Amino acid sequence: MPLMNANISFLLLFLLMLPVPRLVQAQQPLMPGFDANEYAMLLRLGTLIKDPQATPEKKAPSGELPRLVFRSEVTGLDNRWDLWLIGNHTGIIEVRGTTSKTISWIGNFYAGMVPATGSIQVRKGHILNYRLAEHPGAAVHAGWLTGLASMLPIITGKINEYYLKGVKQFILMGHSQGAGIVFLLDSYLHYDVNGEIPDDIIFKTYNSGAPKPGNLYYSYDYSYINRGGWAFRVVNTSDWVPETPIAVQDMDDFNEINPFADRKTFSRSLNWMQGIILKSIFRKNERSLRKAGGRLNKYLGRKLFRFVGSHLPEMTEPAYVNSMNYTPAGTAVILPPTENYRRDYLPSARQDLFIHHKAAAYLFLLNEHYHIDHQGQ
Repeated sequence: MPLMNANISFLLLFLLMLPVPRLVQAQQPLMPGFDANEYAMLLRLGTLIKDPQATPEKKAPSGELPRLVFRSEVTGLDNRWDLWLIGNHTGIIEVRGTTSKTISWIGNFYAGMVPATGSIQVRKGHILNYRLAEHPGAAVHAGWLTGLASMLPIITGKINEYYLKGVKQFILMGHSQGAGIVFLLDSYLHYDVNGEIPDDIIFKTYNSGAPKPGNLYYSYDYSYINRGGWAFRVVNTSDWVPETPIAVQDMDDFNEINPFADRKTFSRSLNWMQGIILKSIFRKNERSLRKAGGRLNKYLGRKLFRFVGSHLPEMTEPAYVNSMNYTPAGTAVILPPTENYRRDYLPSARQDLFIHHKAAAYLFLLNEHYHIDHQGQ
């Protein structure tokens, strides 16, 4: 027996000294926090969605080469997405940005706000119930919600398919319009009101060159559900796209208790002349703001739906929220211009209005500020 125990101990020691297979080593959990190399890899993968023949040349931070396992059909307002896999453990959902087609641009300009909780029908007989925020006043971009709704059945189906294969962590990534949609996708998967997604899946999100996806209450909610470093908004400060859509904040966009809504109580602390002047200022500005917001809502909502409806004849027009208070969302990763960037990019800015928005500009600044690792990248 002592000899047998010695042999067993030796065998166990021998097994522990064997090299661990690469597949097991690579199964590292997604970590919170901005990872510049991770973002660089995702940004490069996003450029491949427009080139069906392209293959990634750069590896993930784990040292593995992502592989494309699914490319969706074109749906909605010229929307498409890719599913990449790192090893057999991490999925990447890349949502395509704006294309050169008119209907894709209409998807951006269709910016009437709709409630962040409700239902939408893009195809006849397919009503999507959704919740994108808890706050009853939260509202989001109608065009990007339309694009998301057209893709969601396949997205959730693929998440579940690969979950059964052992993939329990996914990175969500979009650049430009793709980022606008990914905001809403991230929120949808978090609340999962339809019970489609297993509870133990981890999601991490990068919104690159992202426009503003909804109003302030949506922004609050998005930042809260991703607290701890699980969602990022990467911004080149020379890029104009993150400044869109056009926003108007009127008196109804404040929390219920505020001096603009309860002017009588607020004016009691003032003398009668100050009160008269203040009421006049409030009244004139309130009219102007509401008129501007109402005009934007009319033309970027109901009017533009005529074009959306002609492209998606089975879609039911949603009810719009009387607000255009668009606000950035997510933890900001700021990429200000450097001397090298100004030298290489500013001379061409007048000839190319998108030069600061392209992936190449973001990668340039990422390397300037984070000195991304080119070894294996």
